[in-house]
Amino acid sequence: MTYSSWQDKFLDFLRSKPPLPGESAHELVALKGRVKASELNSLMVQPKISAVAVVFEKFIDEYRIVLIKRREYAGVHSAQISFPGGRKEGPESELQASLRELYEELGVKLHADHLLTSLTELYIPPSNFLMYPFAFQVCEPLKIYPDPGEVADVLYLPLQNLTKDPCFQPRKVSVNNFQLSVPAIELNNHIIWGATAMVLAEIHVLVKKFLTTHS
Repeated sequence: MTYSSWQDKFLDFLRSKPPLPGESAHELVALKGRVKASELNSLMVQPKISAVAVVFEKFIDEYRIVLIKRREYAGVHSAQISFPGGRKEGPESELQASLRELYEELGVKLHADHLLTSLTELYIPPSNFLMYPFAFQVCEPLKIYPDPGEVADVLYLPLQNLTKDPCFQPRKVSVNNFQLSVPAIELNNHIIWGATAMVLAEIHVLVKKFLTTHS
């Protein structure tokens, strides 16, 4: 299987909505003791609902995942690397929320027909959000117009990077003025960790499964 062709075939594999590794993949990079989405009912936690867009954009002959660096603000996710996304509003669905937030933050207007699959939801304790990720495919380079009020930078993670094993390496991050070592991906001197890394870990596991069974 050639370098470029496996990526299109992998995205077709996602479109078939294969069984997801779910929280077992999240645990590859989650901090020890982190609350899982599956535990919220038993813990009687009432989270806010958010959704993010995991966009696979084809650039030249390979796919890359679109990420943003959030601007600095007085909040727990200030300056972090994340997927475009945000809080669900009113009667909209989680999928609609992911598409709306993608448009508001990056000026990218996609539709439900770009959808590959939903990924496994996860809980974000510091902000009490239950986050729903949705994977989309775009077969040509995007025209991106970041909202400077929310986005400090746009980053691109090559899908090829998620074939590496190990894919995540220990990196130092500062949390509430404490230095922690966390499993992360380093990209252009940025550290990708936390919820974003957990979503990428699920994609990583799916990539490895696909390459093992389709090589």
